[in-house]
Amino acid sequence: MKKLISATLVMFLLFSCNKEEFGDIIGKLGGGKGSGNSHEGFVYTMSNETGGNSILIYSQNANGTLSYQSSTASGGTGSGAGLGSQGAVIVDAAHQWLFAVNAGSNSISSFKIGNSGKLTLAHTVSSNGTLPISVTTDANLLYVVNSATSNISGYTIGEDGSLTPINGSTQSLSTSNAGPAQISFVPGGKKLVVTEKTTNMITTFSVGASGAATPGSSIASAGKTPFGFDFSGPNYLIVSEAGGGMANASSVSSYSVAASTSLIDGAVSSNQTAACWAKVTKDGRYAYIANAQTNNLSLYKIGGNGMLELLNGAEAATGLGPNDIVLSGDGSYLYSLNTGSHSIGQFKKGNNGGLKGMGEAPGLPAHAQGLAGF
Repeated sequence: MKKLISATLVMFLLFSCNKEEFGDIIGKLGGGKGSGNSHEGFVYTMSNETGGNSILIYSQNANGTLSYQSSTASGGTGSGAGLGSQGAVIVDAAHQWLFAVNAGSNSISSFKIGNSGKLTLAHTVSSNGTLPISVTTDANLLYVVNSATSNISGYTIGEDGSLTPINGSTQSLSTSNAGPAQISFVPGGKKLVVTEKTTNMITTFSVGASGAATPGSSIASAGKTPFGFDFSGPNYLIVSEAGGGMANASSVSSYSVAASTSLIDGAVSSNQTAACWAKVTKDGRYAYIANAQTNNLSLYKIGGNGMLELLNGAEAATGLGPNDIVLSGDGSYLYSLNTGSHSIGQFKKGNNGGLKGMGEAPGLPAHAQGLAGF
């Protein structure tokens, strides 16, 4: 009966749509969300090598584990060292484009995502600063934060993936040695958030109709060394705090970003060390935090009012030196980039946000950075 219904649906679509519309609808039914991909299930990281940066492509198997697929040169060079950031590699909301920083050549690259998750380099452009470490997109806008020059800069994304600088978009962080960790658009695209590790500040920028950011406004972080962050719904910002790397000093805080940025809850301690990367589940109920020194993941519950509850400071063990995390496209799996053991950790998400380890995908380059997927 199910096969009959499926066949009838396909025939209806075929005769009711033109070829392009039919392909788009089938792509959406198959999980590609109009991107042209046959299914969801790809994870990307970058080599960050000084001799030439490249993006490594992994496909997701039916059981959630990863298999290495191929690599694509980025048109730039890496730094050959840790970037201390979240968002060095990102995928846009439509799953059509991947963007990555080239920290060694002070540039950004865009890639077209094709069938089977394969990448085609589209454009490489200057980051308008020194040592780009994190990028973010919203619709046809992209912003980068440069660490050494402590500035942000914006671009429009062309239909061909070209990146065109936006006049007046380059703005300074709170100081010349801010030590940024991540830049991201607030959901809705009218505001940017940057965490500053050195100053212990969270800096926000409004984005005007032209796409240009206005000068930033900073507030003190509730915990020391604000690092990676993610959003729970459109209004709540969830920030990991590395606590200066001191033993068992890590924490997480939540902020409202509905209007001006203001603290809701925190700092809520995890009793772990070097909490640096944060990822919130699609339903906004749970946050995972990667702890670089205790080699594990913490699990927090996020209340409907943005309040935080630590469920387990050591929810799951990772490989050595977890350096970034990402959720799978359907939200059923979590992956950790383990720079110390040169692997990607694989976890299945269970009820109430719990994680079950599924081993590691080995063989990463020594200086791999950034993790993205869909």
